[in-house]
Amino acid sequence: MSKTRKQAENICSGVSKCLIINGRLDHSVLLEILTDEGVGALISSD
Repeated sequence: MSKTRKQAENICSGVSKCLIINGRLDHSVLLEILTDEGVGALISSD
């Protein structure tokens, strides 16, 4: 199952937001948290 499909299922089951971050990029979590641009894709129920 793809990451996107799994995140969409999570949204349907009540999760309000999911974030997909590329783990192959060095320090990707820090870049997502500490920069305005971010490096991930946000999936939201809104």
